[in-house]
Amino acid sequence: MINVNLLHRDGKFIKVKVYGHSGYDISGRDIVCASISSITQSIIIGLEKVISKDFYYDIDSNQPMVYIDISKYNSDNIDKAQILLNTFKYTLEEIIRDYGKYVKLKIKEDNNNDEI
Repeated sequence: MINVNLLHRDGKFIKVKVYGHSGYDISGRDIVCASISSITQSIIIGLEKVISKDFYYDIDSNQPMVYIDISKYNSDNIDKAQILLNTFKYTLEEIIRDYGKYVKLKIKEDNNNDEI
């Protein structure tokens, strides 16, 4: 199963963690994995190319896992990033509607413990 954790503070998303395998099909034919990978990559590209490179992300292909943290952005950039992050969330919800057996979304409030 692919797990997606979104962390928000004061109603704004600041961290994303995507990890796991969907198990929908074999590697190279797994449309669930491909779709989640594509929309996750689009967050990184959008943040980096459109908003600001001043954020942290880590991609660990051995796990697989992607971690994105925009908490160090200034408030203006955090506001701009919400368009990308909310679009990501709504797209995930659409994928989950059809493939919920393979993808799980968890949204948590930030309690200053950095755990996502």
